Amino acid sequence: MLGGFSALHIPDIRHSRIFLEQNLPKDYPKRLALGMLAAMLSSNFPDVGAGIGRVSTHLLLPIFERVSIVESDGRFVEMAQRTLQDRLHTAHNCRLQDYRCEQPEQYDLVWIQWVLMYASDEELVSLLKECIKSVRKGGFVGIKENTLSINREPDVDLSDHSIVRSDEHFQRIFDVAGLELVNYALQSNFPTGVYPVRMYLLRAK
Repeated sequence: MLGGFSALHIPDIRHSRIFLEQNLPKDYPKRLALGMLAAMLSSNFPDVGAGIGRVSTHLLLPIFERVSIVESDGRFVEMAQRTLQDRLHTAHNCRLQDYRCEQPEQYDLVWIQWVLMYASDEELVSLLKECIKSVRKGGFVGIKENTLSINREPDVDLSDHSIVRSDEHFQRIFDVAGLELVNYALQSNFPTGVYPVRMYLLRAK
């Protein structure tokens, strides 16, 4: 979540776009993506949930024909429906932890950004297993998340119940969930003093 750091929007989207374009095969189908995305709270991009107005619009829809979202707030679902219109395929109105695959092998990509910090390890493994069911055979799961700069125990913020994990910790979770790493990258052009942001592209083992 960018919070008040609206200046991070451009490098965030630019680097994510480069990461996907460099790592998705050239002839890979780009019909439908599922976004599980944190809202951006700023005057430039309204708090509309699931990245609507930001990540869904600026990252996923320039690459994929249509997008689905996971969003727990019904108000944000309604806004997504108004904003994206016929380019919104499905709005899953549920919490991230409650998402269940309703139609197997439907998505070409599931992109999860800045929301896994609010899930426990057990919830994260369960969610990723549902994502594996949701993507088509050979499909991808992309994750962009704050990480620790070194491998150590997670940072837990009791004020917002967030968990920042190390790269090694994430790799263990991916393995348990049944995912293998295709490639990863560090976000560049972010200010010093913030957690390193890593992008992972994964697929089922």
